[in-house]
Amino acid sequence: MNPVSDTQHLPWADLEEELLQESPQQWYERIRAVDSNNLVNLHRMVINRFATPAELQACLEAHRRDGSPWPSMRNWEFQASTFVPGLIDEPQPIRRHRWEAAGFHFYAYGHETAGTERPCLIGLPGDYGLLMAPGPFVIEALARLGWDLILVRRQRRESFLAGDGARLLELSDALQATLPGISGSLGAGDGRRCAVLGSSTGALAALVLAEQLGARRGIALCALASEAMLRPGDGVLDRCRHPEAEASAGPSNLLLVYPAEHDQDRDHALRIASYYRTRSPRPGSLTLRGYEGCHGHTLHRDLVEQGWTLTEIHRHLLEQAPLPPIRCREERLIPPA
Repeated sequence: MNPVSDTQHLPWADLEEELLQESPQQWYERIRAVDSNNLVNLHRMVINRFATPAELQACLEAHRRDGSPWPSMRNWEFQASTFVPGLIDEPQPIRRHRWEAAGFHFYAYGHETAGTERPCLIGLPGDYGLLMAPGPFVIEALARLGWDLILVRRQRRESFLAGDGARLLELSDALQATLPGISGSLGAGDGRRCAVLGSSTGALAALVLAEQLGARRGIALCALASEAMLRPGDGVLDRCRHPEAEASAGPSNLLLVYPAEHDQDRDHALRIASYYRTRSPRPGSLTLRGYEGCHGHTLHRDLVEQGWTLTEIHRHLLEQAPLPPIRCREERLIPPA
């Protein structure tokens, strides 16, 4: 089964809906009652898709009190303390708001005590609904940097660029209609106050969406792109040029990120960079950045293993001072106007 092209409902969607109606204590009781570590991993994967940092903390606290024997639970706790030190002791106070539009699920995560509007990151995750790391870890890391998050999730197993890009145009329209209405609770307001970040199968769409919204920044992590997507004239990217966005949105600064020692991701990044060098949909700039010492389609995990926290990694991606000295190689491309 191809997780990008198959249009059946996601197999874990029913479990996610059930967990959303329960407390973290109930999540842990479910996990404690299962009869295999594989089922523990399934619950862990689904919870990682939507939970706030405080909800994850409460679930892991229940595990600590009970002394669960499941190795996956102990690994989950270790992973949280490694990716975002302090998360399981004092997580940021985050509220979650969920809605549906244009066939997408939107999960908004805003800081409960923020007195002023904060910048907002729009996230387009890969096939498992993650931005290259468990959701609560990313939410916590962004909150520490002063950012809120809107996570866009596909309801079906289809690409963000499905229908020759029509689905992304629908998403862009839905966001432009929605963002002004939620500016009081998140730092969204309109697309120009946001950044867009996508990972894996959501990465290329994030670059295009940033251009359509006129976002301040578009970031693609470990992007995947076929030659058909980038083909001049009738390729998906050429078809994704939104006429109204072309006229109204400003230039976006785009960042195309890949693990420097992963051949496949590097090849995809170079292919996409070549497209933007010759056929950029609008003026702006694109920076090609390869993180050194990273060997897999698991960029954040590789960087954490080098000693960086997820907060430092996102600070580097968002170019928010002071920049941590993460080793990388960069090339800035200036596409034609």
